[in-house]
Amino acid sequence: SFSRTPPVFAVPTGTAQDVVESPQSAARGFIVTLEHPELDESIQYPGAPYVLPKSPWRLSRRAPLIGEHNSEVFQEALQIDEAELSRLMQDGVV
Repeated sequence: SFSRTPPVFAVPTGTAQDVVESPQSAARGFIVTLEHPELDESIQYPGAPYVLPKSPWRLSRRAPLIGEHNSEVFQEALQIDEAELSRLMQDGVV
């Protein structure tokens, strides 16, 4: 017979701590440790969401610091020249 009830898809979930401490995460190298320049210590980051032997995905750098790429964004992406950016910074806009 035909059922009109939609199927229910369920998967186990866990906390971030569960993922970090998981033997499966350790076995596949999911957690990557990188240096953090402001904290002067190593930080654990989640790594590749998948594992492909012929084209491995690697986490090669840390997350950006707050404001680290502001100049590139304002000058290159938004086409704001250096003088205008300086003025905006002096005015507290940026």
